[in-house]
Amino acid sequence: MLVPCSSCYMNLRRADDVMAHDGRAGELANRALAEEGLSYAGGIRVRHLLDVLAKDIGAGPVAEKVTQSLSGLSVVPYYGCQALRPFADFDDPGRPHSMEPLIGATGANVFDWSMGAKCCGAGG
Repeated sequence: MLVPCSSCYMNLRRADDVMAHDGRAGELANRALAEEGLSYAGGIRVRHLLDVLAKDIGAGPVAEKVTQSLSGLSVVPYYGCQALRPFADFDDPGRPHSMEPLIGATGANVFDWSMGAKCCGAGG
């Protein structure tokens, strides 16, 4: 399941993890889902859009699709916490870097800063 929203990603990823590791929670969730004729047996891999862009597509193919360079523009990568914690599936939560090659592929400069993984405070 491809999820572009970091908060949605975190919540769906957390729900999948709970369903896989907590039999009682899975039983309760499936009981509630059954009221609508639904069930969840697992087996769905929840992925953030940045994960797919960085790992499956990569900066090279992105650069090939750029029709107008962003040269001269400095872009600050902000990952936040919801795409990276508590599940470090595709990047280092303490020092993420997966966005930087993608930004570079557009021709923009990556502004190096230490706040890219800081929490925005929105909670999830």
